[in-house]
Amino acid sequence: MNIMSKTDTVQYAPQVALHTQWKVITGRTYNIICNHTISDENIAIRTIAGKGRIALIDHSEYVLNKDTFFITTKSKIKHYYCDADCWSFHWFEFSVDLMISQYMNRVYMIIVSDRETQDMDQSFNFLGLGTKYFSQKASAVFSVIFTDWLECINTVEKHNPFDGVVFEAIKNLTDNSSVKEMAYKSNMSERSFRDLFYKYTGLSPKKYIEKRKLDSAKELILTTQLQIKEIAGKLGYSNQYYFSRVFTKKYGNPPSYYKNKKMT
Repeated sequence: MNIMSKTDTVQYAPQVALHTQWKVITGRTYNIICNHTISDENIAIRTIAGKGRIALIDHSEYVLNKDTFFITTKSKIKHYYCDADCWSFHWFEFSVDLMISQYMNRVYMIIVSDRETQDMDQSFNFLGLGTKYFSQKASAVFSVIFTDWLECINTVEKHNPFDGVVFEAIKNLTDNSSVKEMAYKSNMSERSFRDLFYKYTGLSPKKYIEKRKLDSAKELILTTQLQIKEIAGKLGYSNQYYFSRVFTKKYGNPPSYYKNKKMT
């Protein structure tokens, strides 16, 4: 008796090379500042438990809660840190013969399955053996994990426009769109939009965007020659005095304090 198993369609399997994998379980003191690098190596962060944050050089910051998945490139990372009592995650450094820019710098919620946990542990163990043969086996296992992630993302995005629309909107800090307008762009009710936004970021839309603006303002004050009025306008604040008030409330000192401190 002859038995054959065959797929109806030929699917492309990306060639993935896993270079480094870290298993990290840490606490509140964990705060990694990254040195500037021109490396275009891909980084994937898979959070198993707890909560972390990652800040990129473009001043964007992302919350990495349990069951989230995040891809970026090493050259874009400014720092990352634990934002709860614990943060457990896998850190993958890899290359792939596939254009993945559309998946980068966005937080995806994908429940960690038992099989994925086993696969991640297996790729980690294979890579740790240090031989070419087991490095190839680690890459093969990670290729399966990575392909599953992309399939989950593509499936979710067909039903959830939140990722693409909202995170694109908040990249532009001068865009003062209302929550109602952002919800409309996402084809969601305002209440559902607020709930989902909080789930992804840990903050309300207004507080999250305000936080990013003020973080960017402080960095611009410390690293550029721009005047405070110019920085306020650059970040969408039409009233410099209102900007100074909310800045002082967050940092305890007015913008002029940091400007003068930089000059001394």
